[in-house]
Amino acid sequence: MTVSKTPEDFSRLPLGDAPASAGERVKVLFPLPLFKAYDYLLPPGVTAEIGAFVKAPFGPREVFGVVWHGQPDQSVPAAKLKTIAEVLAAPPLSADLIDFIDWTAHYTMFPAGSVLRMVMRSGDGLAAPASQTGYVLGVPPEGAPIRMTPQRQAVLDAAGAEPKSASALAAAAGVSDAVVRGLAKLGALARVEIDPDPAFAEPDLTRPGYDLSEDQQFAAEQLCRHIENGQHATTLIDGVTGSGKTEVYLEAAAAALARDASAQVVILIPEIALTLPFLKR
Repeated sequence: MTVSKTPEDFSRLPLGDAPASAGERVKVLFPLPLFKAYDYLLPPGVTAEIGAFVKAPFGPREVFGVVWHGQPDQSVPAAKLKTIAEVLAAPPLSADLIDFIDWTAHYTMFPAGSVLRMVMRSGDGLAAPASQTGYVLGVPPEGAPIRMTPQRQAVLDAAGAEPKSASALAAAAGVSDAVVRGLAKLGALARVEIDPDPAFAEPDLTRPGYDLSEDQQFAAEQLCRHIENGQHATTLIDGVTGSGKTEVYLEAAAAALARDASAQVVILIPEIALTLPFLKR
């Protein structure tokens, strides 16, 4: 059986339309067993597009929700509507995903809010990353000489124009965090805000990797040969856990990026515990 969505099912404004402005009414769907979205007012100085994540009062508490499609009921006095507490900085849901939520709820005769709950991240995941403090070389105030010690000098030598956290700077200098914070109080280090979610640095394709075994080298050469010849191939590398298969794939990834600077490589990691070591590598 095929079920097609119809304009009546999904009559909404596309996400590309102008977002709602402060004081306007919007509909909000909550990740609760609810079949409909509820009308709210946007707070002053705030705009929100369809798909935006918000926090709004619902009953005695504030609940995370999503600005939903549909026309708010203009017959209800504005004084009776509650105001959205916060529009989150998280990327909004895409139009396709909103359509899919609607289609799934319609097809399964299930509350749209319950389907949304399966899509949404937890509240902690929606919140903006906490800001972090970094330290760079500062300019001490005149007339306030700093008594220099080997530990303090090591911190100043390790500091530079790029901000580092207190722990990172202390580790680089081989001292405790207290030495870093002490220099900051004296003005020798300046406090700056660090981007809590910085972009990844460009991979260094010239950086040598680990020494490969004979079998690893053979597998890497086979993969790189396919890439250099522009051939599409499916290759399975057989090996037990920890045998170094990832290093072989990284050799192939480096070859692909070296062949075409605009190329992109997707590597799927089978275990979340491997994420951090992989990013460091």
